[in-house]
Amino acid sequence: LVTIHDALHAAMPELFPGVLKQGYAALLFRAALKKSRLVLTDSQFTRQELLRLFGSVAAAARMEVVPLGVDQQWFDIVRQPAAGQRPFLLYVGNVKPHKNLRGLVRAFALVRQRIDADLLIVGEREGFLTGDAALMAEAAELGERVRFTGRVSLEELQRYYAQALALVMPSHYEGFGLTVLEAMAAGCPVICSHAASLPEVGGDAAVYFDPYNDRELAESLLRVAEDPELRQQLQLRGALQARRFSWDRTAALTEALIRRQL
Repeated sequence: LVTIHDALHAAMPELFPGVLKQGYAALLFRAALKKSRLVLTDSQFTRQELLRLFGSVAAAARMEVVPLGVDQQWFDIVRQPAAGQRPFLLYVGNVKPHKNLRGLVRAFALVRQRIDADLLIVGEREGFLTGDAALMAEAAELGERVRFTGRVSLEELQRYYAQALALVMPSHYEGFGLTVLEAMAAGCPVICSHAASLPEVGGDAAVYFDPYNDRELAESLLRVAEDPELRQQLQLRGALQARRFSWDRTAALTEALIRRQL
């Protein structure tokens, strides 16, 4: 049995240049799909991607979707304004090109004069093979309106979710999108790309946009930032959506599939 969380290395090989890197990734995917009696994926999207990319060795009958979950502690977070600091829109995740942070920064630049909020980017930005140096240059042009925190503790992360106007998930490619669930459970409104697996996770509880359209993303930022009633609706729908996912359900589905194989 193997779990494949996403097929990024095969789906977007341009992010991993070099014959050796691309060949190694393809070899691992093919070996896992060919040798495993059961392949688990986090989403229907990843299952379909594996069938699309490796149809010759990916057997649909041996592939099952087991969604991830969100811990109860995220539901226990109390929403509160950011005392003593400017309001902010939040991004949580690594700084890599497929996350589309350059698109987010460009979109924020289009509406920064109309939004009374900054952009806070939480996550690792160094040490990745696919690091995005151009992003840093574009963000620097916006000065203090765009801030990077680097890696933070769980307590700090939860505080950011509690204080943010909204989480923005601009990614081009995700195997699941756990930060969307965390935000919804924490009562943080979500603005989300409609790419890849993200609509599976977000359901009807997010404002969606085309991640390849900076202006559409900018309009989504402005819409949510200016409309407190919309934010409240997203909070209510998000809490219901997040309740559909739990680690207990993930564990139970996984156990049942293992027992079936045994």
